[in-house]
Amino acid sequence: MNTKFEYIHISSLDREITKSTDDAVLNINLSGHPIKHIKQVAVKSFSINNSFFNITSQRNTMSFVMTKLGSDSVYSNKLFSIQLPLGYYNNKDLVDLTSAGVSGIINQLLITLKDETGFKVGTESNNHTIDFSFDPDTFKMAINGLAGSGTSFSNIWITPLREKGEDLYNALGFTHDQTVPIEEFSNTSTASQFYESFSAQSFELHPSTASVSVKELPIVVANQSTSMENIQGVYLTSNALVNGGTYESSLTGGHLRARPKNILEFVQFDGAHYSTISYKPDILHQHYLNGKEINNIDIGITNVNGELYKWNEIGHYHIVLVFECLIQDEISGEFNRLYNREGYARAHEPDKIIYGKFK
Repeated sequence: MNTKFEYIHISSLDREITKSTDDAVLNINLSGHPIKHIKQVAVKSFSINNSFFNITSQRNTMSFVMTKLGSDSVYSNKLFSIQLPLGYYNNKDLVDLTSAGVSGIINQLLITLKDETGFKVGTESNNHTIDFSFDPDTFKMAINGLAGSGTSFSNIWITPLREKGEDLYNALGFTHDQTVPIEEFSNTSTASQFYESFSAQSFELHPSTASVSVKELPIVVANQSTSMENIQGVYLTSNALVNGGTYESSLTGGHLRARPKNILEFVQFDGAHYSTISYKPDILHQHYLNGKEINNIDIGITNVNGELYKWNEIGHYHIVLVFECLIQDEISGEFNRLYNREGYARAHEPDKIIYGKFK
């Protein structure tokens, strides 16, 4: 059967009026001119300004647990969390330990948290000190700690807690074996059970009596170099244009499984931040729609974990969709009415009417 191609050019600048904090989903109405008999659809081209936030609403929380083993051999826990403001930051913006003192957004937030709540566990009398550092040679982050003086404990540990979805610790280079799921902390009934369950992820604070050289050593060094200053890419998604023919992997019960998702295309970011990403695939990723008719189209932009960005977290984009449609004869109700009317008129011309004689 013969086919034809139809194209739609879409600009995110033309979206309906929405709040910048709304999900980045573009809805297109074809205003009564639907695309019919669609055999398959694909992304012909996609371009976007790479001005994405790297601290987004999906990953702006950092939580950790301080676990103390007191001199009385009793464990106690305390959970601490900070929330980073949304935006784009380089490593120096986030963590910058200089001779002039502690700076960087993460460390400033930790200082504020310490002043408000105190890095103390249980009946501790003095605050402990927590900060982050960044090695410009290895590009690795580290969590540092120093035990407060005048405290009574055998050991104190820090355990980073990773959030669900796109975790900030992971973005900073900390691997899963260096963190604990935050829900596991909530499900642990006692401090001793939490420590015993995750002893491999626990780290000792430097005693307050340690030498200066020991105090300066980091407690937890990230296993991986951080890649905060750029993102790997984005998923284009659509419920209207995807018919279950693309799959996404996820970890379920210790097994890596792939399930059908509404992924229209994955666009890899191979340019630096603030550059323009231009995506033109050599081989189109076709989605078969089996003759479907479409009047409404949705286009979403998600991160690599399938979570929708907000409009204020991404740049403007343009996309060209190509539809391969089957060529079929269109017979409408109006066509049938005109056809029947013409047939009736031709059958009732005067020379074709036979008059009977009545007696």
